[in-house]
Amino acid sequence: MTFPSEFKLGGIKWSIEVQEGCDDLEDPDETYLGRCYLWKHKIVLRRTEDNIASMSVSLLHEVIHAVDNHLNIKLTEKQVHKMANGLFEVLSDNPDLIPAVLGVDMDQKMCYNNGKSKLMKKK
Repeated sequence: MTFPSEFKLGGIKWSIEVQEGCDDLEDPDETYLGRCYLWKHKIVLRRTEDNIASMSVSLLHEVIHAVDNHLNIKLTEKQVHKMANGLFEVLSDNPDLIPAVLGVDMDQKMCYNNGKSKLMKKK
């Protein structure tokens, strides 16, 4: 699976790096699957070929940290963990929700963004 190399949050571009092994993710007590570097606007994920779902949850987890910081919500690590797992479960079990949440009309190939509609590019 290919992950995007960047995303935008609040008008700021964030980078996403997937690494085979990463010293930044090593800890004597725990092995991390991802890290969110708020000051660098960067997310680093550990590649786990045998479990893509865990990488996807990790990406969502780190994005929630970025949103939390951006909106100054002050979620705990436990809340971020639960939110990432819950969102991953509902979106992976119900993929038709994704276009609806994003305001995408798949029949008309239209995307409704901030009240303005625009044609989507065909892939």
